[in-house]
Amino acid sequence: MSVIRRSLVVLLAALLTAATPTPPYLAIRSTPAPDLPRSASQEDLAKFAWQEFLALNWKASIDSTHPPSPTNPRGTPDAQWTHANPAPQFPDPLVWQTYAQTTELRPNSPLTIAWANLSYPKYSYAQPPVSGIGSFNLWNNLDEDNEIGSCDINGQYTNQPSPRELVLFQVKVNRDEYEYVRTNYGADQNLPGGKLGTAGAQAKKNIQSLPNHAYYPGATNTCNCPPEQAICLPCGLQAATPIEGAIEVKSAWRRLLPSENAGRFYTTTAIYYDTDANGNMVYRNGTFALVAMHIIHKTTNFPDFVFATFEQVDVEQSDANFLLLEGSGKQVGQPPIPIKRQTDQTNRQQMHPVSPTLDRVTANVRAQLKTMNPSSVWQYYRLTGVQGRSVDCSPQLHGHPATTNNCISYQNSTQCTSLDENYYMANFMVESDPFLNNFSGPGFGNGGNAIFGNGCQNTVYANNLYDNGGCKGCHGAAQTGFGTDFSFLLDFGNNKPSIVPATIHYVDPTVKKAPAPLKQFMRMMKQSSD
Repeated sequence: MSVIRRSLVVLLAALLTAATPTPPYLAIRSTPAPDLPRSASQEDLAKFAWQEFLALNWKASIDSTHPPSPTNPRGTPDAQWTHANPAPQFPDPLVWQTYAQTTELRPNSPLTIAWANLSYPKYSYAQPPVSGIGSFNLWNNLDEDNEIGSCDINGQYTNQPSPRELVLFQVKVNRDEYEYVRTNYGADQNLPGGKLGTAGAQAKKNIQSLPNHAYYPGATNTCNCPPEQAICLPCGLQAATPIEGAIEVKSAWRRLLPSENAGRFYTTTAIYYDTDANGNMVYRNGTFALVAMHIIHKTTNFPDFVFATFEQVDVEQSDANFLLLEGSGKQVGQPPIPIKRQTDQTNRQQMHPVSPTLDRVTANVRAQLKTMNPSSVWQYYRLTGVQGRSVDCSPQLHGHPATTNNCISYQNSTQCTSLDENYYMANFMVESDPFLNNFSGPGFGNGGNAIFGNGCQNTVYANNLYDNGGCKGCHGAAQTGFGTDFSFLLDFGNNKPSIVPATIHYVDPTVKKAPAPLKQFMRMMKQSSD
């Protein structure tokens, strides 16, 4: 080849390379990816989690000029919007904020309204607030005030004026989960003896007694089950017409102090609850900052769900403290304990480190977001955990006898995190105390008792048993202990259907009597952690 011809070939190759743009690190879409391969790497799982986070935090098609309607249903993204734009401001919501809140999924009445006919939120409590200030149909309804009965959380503990405000929570579900519950169990979903309660009880019995721990006789998967025999939430599916699958979103919120930089947080106006001078519960509206977001997603390849959790980047330096709760819901008599994330697998009293793989993915996504919009508020959020495949880290695998009282004490955290670096996945603001951020074993879902005869497994996948840790293990206790397919929204404990919303300031349960179902759940939880 002559020198001239060789130069022309090199030049042509350079031009072709320049004409082919490098694809972006993350495919940012307006809808969550419905599935990914079971063999996905840790980086692939992290990218899947970020795709979910950015899709759910997309501007909704519903806004101040486009109300909910059958042609513009809740959960629909605005097709004209992208993350190159600023995050929508109140009253315009994000996609996930238009999902169904827990009291819409489990109202104190039959669940009959089809998703397409849902309008603005209508929140249902057996004991509703007696009065209020502001609107009672905002998209964000912060009606939980503790970490599933384990502890209360305060941000900026030292600098808060008295009485200190609690971190508040809310949970929402997408269309696929809502419609599954409505069409299969909606007529009597709030009655323990109805179809929902019966299906959960039957699934629990089957998992614990049938050969191979199947959900029902002959079961080969948990994506499609006879609804009278087992609760099987719908699975996401990559197809010509993709199916999203069941998604649940739990978010944590608090009010910022004037000294904090609100520009580093996504903020919105939300409903919260307090007591008036006469001790009556009232609703109010206030501006709250999103400090954490937890996403669980059921897919065909992950019928044991993909779990992902995000934090605002400043929470570790926000003087956040937890106060443990007794079984009655009363704070224990001890000083508040600072929430800390350890730098190594050195103990079981603090949160475990964030995987370097996840931090690397977050850095790449953050750089991409800043290229699209240098002021994007989502650059100030961090993926701190993602769990895909189930992992069994039972003490007996390490040479210890299997009984419930050694599921945790005999478990080696280094060995477990060598199996999955996110084994103890937990969120700084959602699972803050040692019981939750070191979760493994049967936990509270089984009353602390062995249900399989070996004492430590909490999860079933493909008819095999696993002692999962972190969020997957905790939700696995709902699967094996309640028969509700990894969801804590479909049982009848812990104030479900909703009796009364929680308040932004701590209320001693000896002053305000806790509902009986909540007391029972808290006692069960305390027994399992003793």
